[in-house]
Amino acid sequence: MRAGFPQRVVAALMALCLVLGQLNGGSIVAYAMDDGPVSVRVGTGVTAEVADGVLTLSGTGDTDDFTAESAPLAAYAADIRALEIEEGVTYLGSYLLYGLGELGGTLTLPSSIVGFGEGVFSGESPEGSPHFAAIDNRFASGEVVRQEQGYAVERVEQQDVAHSETLFCEGQMGTVTCSDENTSFLEAALSAGYQRVGEEEAGTPEGEMADGANDGADDEVADVPHDEAPVPYSEAVDVQTAATTVYVDQTNGNDANDGATEAVAVRTLDAAAQLLSTTAEGGTVETNRIVIVGRYERSKSEEQLFATRPVPVTLEGAPGAILAVPDDLKKIDDRPLFLYEDFCMQSIAVESINHIYGDGYNLTIGEGMTGNSLYLYGFGKSDFSMSPGKVAHLTVKSGTFERIIGYVRSRDRLNCDGYTSNITIEGTAYVKRIVAGSASGEIQNANVNINVESGTVDELIGGNQGYNISPSPFSGTTSISINGGTVTKLYGAGSGRNKSVPTYRGSLEVSVTGGTVANLYGAGSAAYVISDEAVTSEVAIAVSGGLVGNLFAAGKGWDEGSQLGSAPSASTSEFVGGVDPNDFGSLTGNASIVVDGAASVGNIYASGEGYLLANSDRTKHNAYLSGTALIDVRGGTVTGSIYGGGKGIAEAGYEECARVTSGSDVQVKVSGGTVQGNVYGGGQQGLVEGATCVNIEGGTVNGSVYGGALGTSGAVLVLGGSTVNMTGGWVRGNVYGGSELSDDGAALAEGASMPDLIVANLVGGTVSGNVFGGGYLGKVNGSTHMHIGMGAMGACAYYAAHPDEIPSLTASALSIGGSVYAGGDFGGDGTDYNTITVEGTSHVYVDGTGYDTGAGAGDVGMTVSGGVFGSGASCDAGNTRLVTLRNYGAVVAGDDGTATGTTRTLAAIQRADRVLLLNSHVRLTGQSDAANTDQTTLYSLNRIGDHGVVDGLGALSNGLVLQGGSTLVLESPAMELAAFRSLDAAGDEVESAAVAGCTNTLLLDTGTLLRVSCTDEGGSRLYGPVRGFARLLAGESAEGYVYARIAPDGADGGFVDKADAEISFTEVSSASLPYRYWEVRGAGDANVTRQTVLTARTLSSGDVGYGADGYAVAKGVIELPPADQNSTYTVKSVTVANTALTLVEAARAGQGSDAAWRTSADNAADGSGSPVDVSAQRTAMASSPLTAFGLFMKTGDGFSAASTDKGKIVSALSLASGSNTVIGAQTAGGVTGDHVVPQIEFYLTYFNSGITASRDLGTVTIEFERSVNGSVQETTTANVQIVTRTTNLSSLEVDLYATQAGTYTGKLYIPAGASRKLTLTGVAASQDASLVAGGASLNGNEFAVSLRATRNQGWQSAGLMESPCDLGGFQAAAPVAIGTTDSRYEAPIEFVLTNASGFPAKTQDVVRLALKDESGDGAEVAVTVRVHWEESAVSSVAVGAGRQYNGLSSSASSTISQRSALTAAFALSKTLSVSACWIELQDASGAAAALPPGAELTLLSGTGYYRYRATGTETGAQVKLGSFVSMSTGASLVGSVSESVAVIVDFGPSTESLAVGDYSLRLRNEGTADSLGADCTVNNAHATLSLAGGDGPSRGAHAFDLALSANSDTRFSDGAAVVLSLGGDGSFPEGTAFVLDGTTYYASGGKAYLPLSGSGPCTVTVDTADTAGLPAGSYALVAQVFPTGASAGNASALSAQASFDVEQNPSYGLTVSLDPGASRVVSAGDGLTFTVGYSVQHAGATSPAVAVSVQKKTDGGYEDGAAWTVSGNDALGAGSGTQALVVTVPDTLDPGTYRLLFTLGDQTAPYNLIVSG
Repeated sequence: MRAGFPQRVVAALMALCLVLGQLNGGSIVAYAMDDGPVSVRVGTGVTAEVADGVLTLSGTGDTDDFTAESAPLAAYAADIRALEIEEGVTYLGSYLLYGLGELGGTLTLPSSIVGFGEGVFSGESPEGSPHFAAIDNRFASGEVVRQEQGYAVERVEQQDVAHSETLFCEGQMGTVTCSDENTSFLEAALSAGYQRVGEEEAGTPEGEMADGANDGADDEVADVPHDEAPVPYSEAVDVQTAATTVYVDQTNGNDANDGATEAVAVRTLDAAAQLLSTTAEGGTVETNRIVIVGRYERSKSEEQLFATRPVPVTLEGAPGAILAVPDDLKKIDDRPLFLYEDFCMQSIAVESINHIYGDGYNLTIGEGMTGNSLYLYGFGKSDFSMSPGKVAHLTVKSGTFERIIGYVRSRDRLNCDGYTSNITIEGTAYVKRIVAGSASGEIQNANVNINVESGTVDELIGGNQGYNISPSPFSGTTSISINGGTVTKLYGAGSGRNKSVPTYRGSLEVSVTGGTVANLYGAGSAAYVISDEAVTSEVAIAVSGGLVGNLFAAGKGWDEGSQLGSAPSASTSEFVGGVDPNDFGSLTGNASIVVDGAASVGNIYASGEGYLLANSDRTKHNAYLSGTALIDVRGGTVTGSIYGGGKGIAEAGYEECARVTSGSDVQVKVSGGTVQGNVYGGGQQGLVEGATCVNIEGGTVNGSVYGGALGTSGAVLVLGGSTVNMTGGWVRGNVYGGSELSDDGAALAEGASMPDLIVANLVGGTVSGNVFGGGYLGKVNGSTHMHIGMGAMGACAYYAAHPDEIPSLTASALSIGGSVYAGGDFGGDGTDYNTITVEGTSHVYVDGTGYDTGAGAGDVGMTVSGGVFGSGASCDAGNTRLVTLRNYGAVVAGDDGTATGTTRTLAAIQRADRVLLLNSHVRLTGQSDAANTDQTTLYSLNRIGDHGVVDGLGALSNGLVLQGGSTLVLESPAMELAAFRSLDAAGDEVESAAVAGCTNTLLLDTGTLLRVSCTDEGGSRLYGPVRGFARLLAGESAEGYVYARIAPDGADGGFVDKADAEISFTEVSSASLPYRYWEVRGAGDANVTRQTVLTARTLSSGDVGYGADGYAVAKGVIELPPADQNSTYTVKSVTVANTALTLVEAARAGQGSDAAWRTSADNAADGSGSPVDVSAQRTAMASSPLTAFGLFMKTGDGFSAASTDKGKIVSALSLASGSNTVIGAQTAGGVTGDHVVPQIEFYLTYFNSGITASRDLGTVTIEFERSVNGSVQETTTANVQIVTRTTNLSSLEVDLYATQAGTYTGKLYIPAGASRKLTLTGVAASQDASLVAGGASLNGNEFAVSLRATRNQGWQSAGLMESPCDLGGFQAAAPVAIGTTDSRYEAPIEFVLTNASGFPAKTQDVVRLALKDESGDGAEVAVTVRVHWEESAVSSVAVGAGRQYNGLSSSASSTISQRSALTAAFALSKTLSVSACWIELQDASGAAAALPPGAELTLLSGTGYYRYRATGTETGAQVKLGSFVSMSTGASLVGSVSESVAVIVDFGPSTESLAVGDYSLRLRNEGTADSLGADCTVNNAHATLSLAGGDGPSRGAHAFDLALSANSDTRFSDGAAVVLSLGGDGSFPEGTAFVLDGTTYYASGGKAYLPLSGSGPCTVTVDTADTAGLPAGSYALVAQVFPTGASAGNASALSAQASFDVEQNPSYGLTVSLDPGASRVVSAGDGLTFTVGYSVQHAGATSPAVAVSVQKKTDGGYEDGAAWTVSGNDALGAGSGTQALVVTVPDTLDPGTYRLLFTLGDQTAPYNLIVSG
């Protein structure tokens, strides 16, 4: 590759060809011929061919560079006389045409050439060089595409010439044509002697003069020296009509003066007006100017400003000038100015004048205006003084204004039909209130436009203000645009004063594109929106830029600044016009809220806010929505939450405040952008009397999605149920069908039927958390339906009964990172996890039909990573709990065809009355069940059917059902399972002989067990049935068991092996509870895996395991496989997975208070072990209570010597050889009989008060080998997991690192275990720490720190702090509430450190915080914040989305999709050794995250480019810098790196997708701190394509709407191209034109290639008008969009198609004749009868009619005239015939010749008549 010159391809079509060529895997190749023309390859894609004296360069791309000695065509110099270069060649290499002395004629350089090498057109001498008579260079500046790393669009202004002095040989004589911008080529050509075309004609020929050059001037023309270059152009002259300025000096002026200067100023304004031009005389506010000198006091008569001579004028003041009124007039309240012409006032102080009435003229307040208490009005004081059609313009750029009114000040009723008012706020203006209509009285048929470009507005009212006792309704249209400035309150419908509250009826549009609006209401404060039979009011709010605080579709409910209802209990009658306080702030009609673009909005509400009015009940039922509302977030950022209801008030009696009324329809849709909070279908505290609906189609929700409301515990805020639809996008939290804190659905009377309240349809998108049918904390008084996948909706019984409610959804890739629960999330703090959160049926239905779940079918994938629960997470569901999996997953088979695994894995399926797997194949790894005492034990199946046979189960009954050839792989035990059934596709039990035809398979992969039994309410275990037959398998080296009841009548089913032979079972009838079991073994040595968890937690006196000496004991049990008498067990090995875990040499031998201490010395059978000091071991546990424990094990039930067994200590000494070892030790005694299930008991001793943190300390693995009479039977691997769990806070710590970039973010995690309401109560910095308040300038080691709770599942969203707390500005007297934690999860707190760059070295600083738990005993916990001043390898980081090779300037984090690229530029603080550096991707927790296999990393250091492809198995997830290899030499990167390193990570080639989430790409070094990274968010917002439209005629235009949304997909960030074709075997007719953005393209090879200007919608018109046409019929237009540019990578095309219909073009025939005997000469008023013959074919659904228009002949031809009366021209049907038309000549018509034009379709027939006098 040439240094310094990138390979480029010229714009549009050539870019498309290259893209398509690459995607098709082909390249353009030319071959030398054996005979005929000579063909020479001169570049990778360029061929030179010499034939008949013509050299042709063809192909695409660059030619190679050569030397004078290797010039490729010199050998053919004598044969080459002309040159043709085809479009597509992009670069002519060095010496390419060197030595071609016979080459001449015209050189045409195509537009595709963007560069030249050295000596291209040169030779050894002028005679041996090309010499052209003319050069035509067609290059034009514009966008070209660079083909290096993919395709990157850049703008090129001129061609790249390597050496201008050598491009041509000197002494050339020809001409050159070249664009002005292409100076590089022009310089090379001119220096060689070529002359630019047109230069010789640049001047004026001698003796001639340009037109008008000397008109009317003298005849002398100055001589111009011939050697001076002509001036190509001159500067433009700004010609402006001269302004007339009149000075007015009331003190010193004289009206007899002309006012031209201050010295000759006039005295009065009226005198000044006499000196100015009226509008009729050409005067304007720009040309008429009055300047006041000194103080001017207008008289009473002058309030009618310029009434005697109305002139448009700009009134301004000389420095210090004042416009005022005399003292005697100041006593009058109203001191106005009435306008009679356009008026502008600027640069003057105004005193005492308070009202300016525009009277429909243009009123402008310019810059420099001062004065207070001004009121402006668009029209008069109470009426209009001119005819309709007048448009008033009020423009304010400076000054302070009390109020600006669109129409009038006051009028009982004013009809504004035909009158428009425009209000614009600009500059520095400060307006306290803008009112669209009037201050008092009714406004009808208004049309008002209000624009805020800058300035400040306290209150903006889109309707009326209202006043006193005058009714103040408003009707009409208001359009409000906020493009800049600040608006504190925007009330769409109006406000209200005294006894008058306005209503609004009509259309209101609010657009925010910039600026700030603190609170925006679609309705008003007290004013409200109404509708009636004639008009349904519409409120449309669109925010595409700027900042909006809170946004309400409805209003507030009251106007606090008014005197409404001074009596607290006043009745409705006190308000004029019959308005009712119960309606205040309401909206009756239709409302829409659209957020897009760069908008930032706080909270969004579909209803109102609500107002708490002390000692009154008048605001308890208002601020409601009645009608429809749509909240549509397409882009931008919602910094708060979205509510499909109102804000409301959580006070008794306000339950109906800010409600959504019954029958209303509210839709919440998120299709783009980011919602930082939550999305609610219901309100914050406002009631929704009907149902809610939330649609997540795209974008990102950082919080959670709730179908219901936020609410408060115990309240019911959604009565009609909720629907949540998800087809795309990313929800980083959870998805809930119900509400967060409140209940859903009205409480039901006893015995009432359960309504179907909650439906969740998830068919696409990504949910990082869990999915719940219920809510977070509340209860659902009905049933829930969880549909995962498109097919689940079709299987829903509720939808079957209500087909009209089935939503129309489109599937996309679906990923659920957590679990799916049919019930709710949290039953509340405590251990009672049986709290009912769904009263009715709860059903999870996962249907993989149409998705790729591993079988290779389906267009998009579906994955559920967690488990599936028929209940809630920490709570239960009610009546019937169902889980169904249909067509989910596929079998992974071994060589023999039997199952060895599945393509889909779930954590577990638990807590359901029935689990049905229908043609589904899943592996269950195990998940803990919060309802179990031991909350960390993993179960694959648990509590299935344990409620017994409940209503609604049908013939399938309860338990686990495998149907239709399903496969279930278990990796952990299955417990509490009521029944197991194996059914065929028809629902019949599978017989043993029929298993081969319906292979339901149960694979016990790790030697686990499946126990078909459950515990009844009395605590007794009941074994259940196995019905039907299934295949039972074990893992390769596993031994598995299935336990079930003994069939009472022998009718129960069983299992077959892989050869379909029935497996025998063993009945254990001697047990206290008889059972039978099946045993299965793999082909290898038998091994069984068992697990128990020992949990250390602080116990209280009376708790089992509590010890008065300060030590407590936890117990766990391992159940061994069934064994026969004489079985003995030997400990074969013991391993400890975590080196941080210390097992001391002593432990208690049980949980009782009298349990003895044992030591490892007791391990020796004869007691001869090495002595152990028990006291020292206890001290070791007390010193390290979170890592040091005692572990004791002994035999339990099933062993004959269990009661006397002294057991063994598992410790460091016991793991080693010696007298204290347990390795090789045998259990005391054998089992008690045959078929016994023996147990091993484990006891964990710990220091009780030291359990202050929750930790997972790893697993102790013990292998037991069972033997019978010396014969080994099997090995059992016992995994004993040790964890600590705390509910108490202890001291917490977090480390922050100062960086050269100045910022660092760290996180602290509040432990789980209890719900805590935390408040920051104290901040104290160490003595030498320089903690300062945020926002201050920083020097040296000064720093600022802010604290904020990070929204996630660890925090309850209600009451969570909304803004960061600045620790440096903290005041102990003002504690800061942080939030309330969820007891089940860790809760993160984010700390942001800000420090000065260039800080000096220093040891760490410490800041100590005090957090108080308000929910408990008020105890405080200390938090230590350490600030490290260590050197970092990286001083700053810039990050950008996509492949960015030309440097970065942004330091903000970037958002990309899972297949995109990320660029990070690291500035280094010093030179670093390559061998000590690595690249690391960290997740949100700071842990290293493995790069997905196939991800490509490009490293730029100095001038070198290096590459690395990730394997996904890098040690420690680190990519060593030494692993990168040079892209040019292939050598590894060695030595050192300095100054800067850029890293581009492209996830596009990855074979696996990176999980969505927050990441940080870091360059790390062994010797420096890891403190700074390139932060990014990875989401699932991939590029999308849609295509629609196209219906049209055979010959004509077909308009298609094509929309490319790049979203976060960087592959499409640099441009794209679309390829259009007809589906199937269709092809476009020859000559079809394709029009896009005004440019016309044509098809090539049956396809059209069009460049797209960027992401977004566009219209492509396929025009067949000039073709033979498309035959009538149905077609499909197929669009494939390819990315172009550097970031395109290896992205495949996006495809979409649109079906469209083509109709035959209509055909018309038309003849016209006047009735026989009638004359063409007619008189006014005559009636003429014409016979019209017609033919109509293929007109479709239209019914055409013959139209008649009239023209009159004039001297210049025919001119259109007024229509004449026509009758008889009824609509025509298909076919032909005649029609009689009567045309009547108007009664008053001038004589002359007239032409009647009869028109039908595209046919026109003229008929001339003469109208006589």
